[in-house]
Amino acid sequence: MIQAARSSIATQIAEQQLKKYGHLLKLRTNKETWLDVGCAEGAVTRNVFYPYIEDRIEKLIAVDKQHNLIQSAKEHNSAEKLIAVDKQHNLIQSAKEHNSAEKIEYKVVDITDGEAIAKMRNKFDRIFSSLVLHVIPNTRSLLSNLHTILKEDGQMFIIFLTNNYFEEGLHKQYKEEKWLKFKPLQSIFADYTTNPVMYLTELLHSTNFKIDVCEYEEISFTTNNFKDLVLNLCNMYRAWLALPDDLLKQFIEGLIEKCRGECTYLGLPEKYEIPHKLLTFVATKLV
Repeated sequence: MIQAARSSIATQIAEQQLKKYGHLLKLRTNKETWLDVGCAEGAVTRNVFYPYIEDRIEKLIAVDKQHNLIQSAKEHNSAEKLIAVDKQHNLIQSAKEHNSAEKIEYKVVDITDGEAIAKMRNKFDRIFSSLVLHVIPNTRSLLSNLHTILKEDGQMFIIFLTNNYFEEGLHKQYKEEKWLKFKPLQSIFADYTTNPVMYLTELLHSTNFKIDVCEYEEISFTTNNFKDLVLNLCNMYRAWLALPDDLLKQFIEGLIEKCRGECTYLGLPEKYEIPHKLLTFVATKLV
């Protein structure tokens, strides 16, 4: 069981999975260019991925679509030649400010944007992504994009959630008559069906990848600040919560209670054990 504040949960998960499966990454030279997709504020990029590959790469690019997070990453979690991408400007700004290093380059990029993908064709030797895939609904299109930007025999190392308490809480909240009309037309989360390993295996084969490993496991972590944890997630997904401002507080209060119902109360105020279903795969591009 992982015991951590929200800020370190993602780091611990990435460290744990890299320790298990990192040996499957077949490094060819010490001049490789790597990509981190959905780097957010850059903490996992700088503190987990970068130390693991620092001596074996020329550059690591980290991308996010939120500009403010990328700016923070540039200032606090940067490195020399690692490229991390996200499409959120605020996240990239944060990454630049807090997670800088010599070989890391932070960029604002939407990995689902066809024009951006065309500019990165055959550019990367390896791709990292941790706890991002589940919030990109069209998994097939995403995998196709990753195939496009990888070099021949390039690999990707992906960690994501196939189910989580926040997703279940949202589903239950939107089922209530009062909130049904506000349910987003497009799902926030990808649907990995009841058999995520089989589903991902079929998708990877159909998008021309060879699977090096595809492993599913159930994990849990504890938090002493459950309400704050959910509030942070609500803030992160605010763009998808299509509600008028005067109803948002009431919606979130109900959502917090729905999320509590998906977790185990541990006897202290706001202390809960939170379950997650995690899937990790390493795959190699076929030509």
